[in-house]
This record gives sequence, C-alpha cells and structure tokens, in this order.
Amino acid sequence: MTHQWNLYGTQGCHLCEKAKVIIQHLQYDFSIELTEIDITEGAYAEQWVERFGEHIPVLENTTTQALLYWPFCPEVLTHWLS
Repeated sequence: MTHQWNLYGTQGCHLCEKAKVIIQHLQYDFSIELTEIDITEGAYAEQWVERFGEHIPVLENTTTQALLYWPFCPEVLTHWLS
C-alpha cells in the first residue's frame, strides 16, 4: 500500500528540512509518495498560511486528511503509519 502525503512548509524552513530527512528515512519502508507544498505559493497560499503558518512543517495523509504537526520523530511517524 502506498501512502500519499503532503508536506506543508516553506522554502528555507530548517524544521521543514528536518522533517523531510525523517520522512526520507522511512519513505521506502512504508512506500511513501510525498508532495511538498510551499504554503506561500499558489492559489491557496492565503488559506494555507492562515491554517499552517505557525505550525509548519505539517504532514497530511491525503487519504484520511489526518494531520501530523511538528515536532515529530521517526518513532512517532512510524507509529502514525502503522
């Protein structure tokens, strides 16, 4: 089963970079397809900044719309995937 996720963040966000490293370490074990979304760009930027601006990085399971807010570690993410 492939997990399809969105990672909401911004360019230059050091926490977002840390989150990507954690996800990359688990990406193949859990078959994760990740779409990175810059909350400051695109047609929905205003809504994304309002919703996620103070909480980035935010990981969203696109199937269930469940959100995982930073901070998270590999153990939390593994539990969330199981």
